[in-house]
Order: sequence, then C-alpha cells, then structure tokens
Amino acid sequence: MARLRCDKPYNMDEARKRKGLPRRKRENPKTTCYELAIRIPDEYQAVMGRKKVAKTVYALNKKDDLRAQVRDFEDEQNAKLEALLGKVQIRTEVRSSLTGESPLAAYMDRNVELRSSGVISRQTLTSEKRYAQYVEATIGDVALRLLSSEDVERCILAVPRLSKEWASVDGLPGVAELDAIKPYSSFINEWHRFIESTGFEGTRPYALRHTFATLNLAYGENIKTISVILGHATPSYTLDLYVGYMPSTSAELSNRYMGRVGMDAA
Repeated sequence: MARLRCDKPYNMDEARKRKGLPRRKRENPKTTCYELAIRIPDEYQAVMGRKKVAKTVYALNKKDDLRAQVRDFEDEQNAKLEALLGKVQIRTEVRSSLTGESPLAAYMDRNVELRSSGVISRQTLTSEKRYAQYVEATIGDVALRLLSSEDVERCILAVPRLSKEWASVDGLPGVAELDAIKPYSSFINEWHRFIESTGFEGTRPYALRHTFATLNLAYGENIKTISVILGHATPSYTLDLYVGYMPSTSAELSNRYMGRVGMDAA
C-alpha cells in the first residue's frame, strides 16, 4: 500500500491577508493557521469515498510544531485507509456468497460496485458512496435478515452527529467548530467563500435545511423521522410545510389531473 502524503501546508493567514480579511480567531494569537491536505490516489478514492482530505491546524513554528502535526495527520489518514482496505478485503471474500446472514455493509458495497459500471452519473455514484459510509458507521454490521425499521431510523438520526465529526476532516465551513463561539460575520464569510467555490452563489445557509427535508421526503422517507431531525414540535407541522414534495401526494395528484386532461382532449 502506497503511503498517503500531505501536500505543502497552505498558510491561511497569508491568504486571508491578501484578500483583506482578518485572521481567524484562535486560542494562542502567536500561532499561524495552516490548511493540511492529502490528495487521495485514484486507486484509493473508492475506498476512502473522496478525492482529498483536509484539516485546519494552528502551529507556533514550521520546524517542530507544524511538522509534527503534518506527521500526525498523515499517520491518522494512513491508519484509516489501512482499516478500510482490511474491511474491503473481508467483504470481498464473502461477496460471492451473500445471504440473509451477511452484514448490510456487504450488500451496500456490492450495490456501489455494480452501479460503478457507468450506468449512473459520477455525482450520483459519489452520493451512493456517501450513503454507504453512514450505513457502515451505524448499522453496517447488522445481518440483512435482522434489519428493522428501528435500525434504519437509528442510522438516519446519527447523520447530524457523524456529519459534524467528519467535517473536522473534510473542512466544511463552520461545521467543525460548532462547539466554539463563532461570530456571525465570521461564519457568513466562510459560507460565501464555500458556495462561490462550489458554484452555488446566492444560496443561504438556511436553504440546506429545506434541501435536506425535501430530498428525503421526495425519496419516501418517514415524515416522523424527518420531523425529529428538524426539531419540529409535531410531525403534522412538518407535513404542512413539505406535503407538496412527498411523491405519494404531488406526483400522483399531478398524474391524475394530467390523465384527465388527456382524456378530455381526446
């Protein structure tokens, strides 16, 4: 296995200074902010589920402190890759004889493998791999025949917590620092840079809440589960807001009316 190596640390303080932005807040004002990034080789991207991992660190000096943090970051990611490769090897051995006793994660891997043949878009495949990560971290060891609706709900309810934990590695704006006091101006500046870099200019942070709800309901997720995740007082309130996005209502209603229009036209 080729060892993952970190790119040259990127000085975030210098970058912000060139843009006329203030330095990020930190516990020790004498430290310098760097972004560490590891580009995942093509042969490991499917296993890791991403092309790059990044982490923000604060170092007092380059010679000792920064080098030590780079080394720790590399060791952490290499250990994670080695563990994932081990799991893939184990699942590969049982893939040819999947049964009801096989763990759900093995079926998820098989599904991703089959859908990687080019019949779906790269973006959809990336989403499938992300879904598999959440399943593996929560209910991946549950045998298929023993899988229940409670297991599925447990997986869904763990999504916010896992997303927050993984954000500390992926570097999503603001998410990794939810436990720290962050001024709104700092968060919104990070948000604007994030949406500009991803092509979603003009999108408000609150839109993510609606996106989460509408996509999950459109795919048939239970209204009660979505209500709990959103923190609504009752499922009926969630239903009132998003009933139009549920396929059992909007899609079927539209089909009935369009069918009647076609009959009348005939």
